[in-house]
Amino acid sequence: MLGWVQLPTKWILEGGLRNFEWKTHKSNATVALLLLMVIGHHVEQDAEGVVRLTYDDFETTLGFSRTKISDGLELLRKLKIVEIFEGKRSVHRLSGPLSPWGKLPARPLYSRSGAELVPFKDFKLRQKAELDALKIFLFLVARRDNDQNLCLATYDQIEKETGVPKARIKSGLTLLYANHLVFLEPQRSTAHDAAIAHAYRIAHVDPYRHAGTNDRQNLRAEV
Repeated sequence: MLGWVQLPTKWILEGGLRNFEWKTHKSNATVALLLLMVIGHHVEQDAEGVVRLTYDDFETTLGFSRTKISDGLELLRKLKIVEIFEGKRSVHRLSGPLSPWGKLPARPLYSRSGAELVPFKDFKLRQKAELDALKIFLFLVARRDNDQNLCLATYDQIEKETGVPKARIKSGLTLLYANHLVFLEPQRSTAHDAAIAHAYRIAHVDPYRHAGTNDRQNLRAEV
């Protein structure tokens, strides 16, 4: 497994994350987004979005019951994000165009054996914050600027594109910080030289490109 993989993001950029609602789907929405990540992690770049993963594979990786896995996959199929081949329950394909895409962290999120998806092993599927965190995380993956290795976004933008109410965004982000999936980086605001704006950096994606190294690169370019 690579350090990061190409996750198709067209559906995210078109507001598709809003369709995963706690009120309607409860924890099935949380499971569905985790299953999507696992599928994305295992798709080979030349396989046109197709991957073979059994229920046992999903159960080992996520630790959820086969019933929850089935419900999560059904939601992905219903929302036309993942296609499940008729008569081949273990063969899945990412629906829609494979580009544009975002860099989704992969191998560093797994246990040493490669079996478990570590940052989410403590998810109990009982909290809205778990679903909110996943929606915000995938939003940041889709909106990340590759040149700066950052995603700048306001709470208004996050709410508009993910459906996570502003009142719950902080708790979702806190869960991402606690699991070392996202970091805050200070950015100089264009509004005022002394003002500071926050930007989000996704862990394990181009880890040697951050505020310190970017500043040094800019300094060398100016010299």
